Amino acid sequence: MPQSGDPGEHVYQFQTNMLYFSKTRRKNSASLLDVVQERNESLSNYLERFNAATLEIDNLEESIKYTAFLRGLRPTSKLAFAVNKSPPGNMSALLDKANKYIQVEEYLETHKGYQGDSGQEPGKQA
Repeated sequence: MPQSGDPGEHVYQFQTNMLYFSKTRRKNSASLLDVVQERNESLSNYLERFNAATLEIDNLEESIKYTAFLRGLRPTSKLAFAVNKSPPGNMSALLDKANKYIQVEEYLETHKGYQGDSGQEPGKQA
């Protein structure tokens, strides 16, 4: 900070700098490309993180949101395969499809270790 002979000017410059550096910076749409689904992350958690990141961006275009969400999906995820086979027409349709896959993921997670309707653990016989 440049030296000033006027103490009032010095205080003003200090306050201006503090205000400037204390403001949180809004992110831009390119920052969405950093939001990727981690190796063992559920689709639900990824969608939650992605949505939180979109809220930090002003005037986000739906097409950019759509593309960034798809690019962030784990390439081996079932949703990624389904979207590549039959791409949804817009972000709303993509989120509908994602929510269906989340429901399946959650159902399978709550019923992990069971086969069919028998309620038995795998490998055990009645």
